[in-house]
Amino acid sequence: MSVRAAIYLRISIDRHGDGLAIDRQRSDCEKIARDRGWEITQTYSDSVSASKRDVRRPGYDRMRTDYEAGNFDALVCWDLDRLTRQPRQLEDWIDLATDRDLIVVTANGEADLSTDGGRMYARIKASVARAEVERKSARQKRSNEQNAERGFSHRGNRPFGWELGGNQVRESEAVHIREAARIILEGGSLRSVIRYFESHEISAPRGGRWTNASVRTLLTRHRIAGILVRGGIAQPVSQIQPILDRETWEELRAIILDPDRRANRGRTPSEAWLAGVLTCPCGARLGSSWKHSRGSKTRTYVCRAVIETTDGFDGQHVSIAASIAESSAMAALYAALGAGAETGEDTAVADLRAQLAGIDEQRARAEEVYALTGSTTSLSLLQRYSAERGEVRLALDRALAQRGTERILEGARGAWAASGIDFDLWSQSLSTFARSFRVMETERKRSLAQATVVGHLTREGRGGERIVWMTTGGDEIGRI
Repeated sequence: MSVRAAIYLRISIDRHGDGLAIDRQRSDCEKIARDRGWEITQTYSDSVSASKRDVRRPGYDRMRTDYEAGNFDALVCWDLDRLTRQPRQLEDWIDLATDRDLIVVTANGEADLSTDGGRMYARIKASVARAEVERKSARQKRSNEQNAERGFSHRGNRPFGWELGGNQVRESEAVHIREAARIILEGGSLRSVIRYFESHEISAPRGGRWTNASVRTLLTRHRIAGILVRGGIAQPVSQIQPILDRETWEELRAIILDPDRRANRGRTPSEAWLAGVLTCPCGARLGSSWKHSRGSKTRTYVCRAVIETTDGFDGQHVSIAASIAESSAMAALYAALGAGAETGEDTAVADLRAQLAGIDEQRARAEEVYALTGSTTSLSLLQRYSAERGEVRLALDRALAQRGTERILEGARGAWAASGIDFDLWSQSLSTFARSFRVMETERKRSLAQATVVGHLTREGRGGERIVWMTTGGDEIGRI
């Protein structure tokens, strides 16, 4: 009976993409099978490292499954380190060779697991290969640490906006990142950025399509401001060229990560610019939905607790027709903007930045003391400073997000100017303001509303009088 042989081929990476390295292995393995008179039943291949246990090798896994199913009797590989560099995995193959008569040979003739000498050689070779991997890993880790100490980015895939190596800005991409930041800072949405990228035929990293998540990740990365992060900690030295100055990036990041901004995720009518601005007596925000009645549908703002469940109204939640709510909201915006709604003073932001810097300095000193002494006192200080830092960081993010209203208003000025409307004329009357407001894009309306007012929908009153309006700064506007 002819011996059924399987061939396993592997390279860590095909740098030229031409498959020549795999073809060379295949040729040598097929020759040794033919020389022994074996029938080649299957060939498996992978282009992945074999030095790590948690790396998936689809070809290898399929080969193991096929052997368990009895599909071959002999296994040929070019060298043992093509099969595995893990001593534990090697022992599995040795067990199969000794207990179940699996023939495992290499094309270079250096190992035959059916003999005790071959098994000894294989174990020594696997141990040496493993030691080489560990030494290489240690050298690479130390090299990365030295690069980080000097402020250089860890080498890997080229980040969008930078050259290979991640330190030098690629201006042809950076210009689009700056434009994306401008869109967000002036009240646009992540979807607006995606449309901008698509209109300029800018592919996402690794050639994929842009999504809200990928744009959010791109614009909130610390490297945008030239900040090097290692192990979740910003490093004191960085050689990364910034695309945005740090203050602009922090404001951008605060706007994008603002929980209020992200409160309206999900399926809503695209023109629903008040979704996420109104609140229900239960505390949840109102989303947008359609109310169907007698063959027609009406856009409505409904408590999200109702939208996201099938329970329906139980007397605790509220809804309101979109046309009524939006008319009331325009009046509230007119009142808030006319009164000069607070947008967060630069002095407050500066004070919070100074507090943050002071806490970081104290925490660094406490870390040094704890590293030297391991005292419980210094550990308690570290925990206290970490808690204080979290509170100040949260306050700073809120202040930066609120300060973004000024930029949103600038964007509104631009939208009105593009339509031939004098921004300053809106103060003459509510009707003039309403006409000006209606020409804005839905996303700018939503951003302006979210940054300026909050509406609490009650059960008392009729129509728009059911909404109690306040500015985001906490000043009451009242019922309109």
